Amino acid sequence: MRNRLTILLLGGVLAVLSTGAAAAHVSVGVGIGIPLAAPAAPAVVYAPPPAPVYYSPYYYPPVTYYGTPVYAPPPGYVYINGYWGGGHYHRGYWRHR
Repeated sequence: MRNRLTILLLGGVLAVLSTGAAAAHVSVGVGIGIPLAAPAAPAVVYAPPPAPVYYSPYYYPPVTYYGTPVYAPPPGYVYINGYWGGGHYHRGYWRHR
């Protein structure tokens, strides 16, 4: 019984001492140089927001036409509108009545 109690006590002492040794930390540091001050923070300046810009809702850009000009046909012709059909678009054309 005594032998068992000694082993148990010795094990407990080793456990307590090992945790203390594991937590020990020793550090030595040497710094050579001139300590510098941290740079100053930039000044906070208030700037008012820009003035609102009004855009007219009825502004239309100037119309620019490109391509060949279309001339009116002679009297007696009617325009047949283009349409979608057969998977593609059929252009409109002028036809004599």
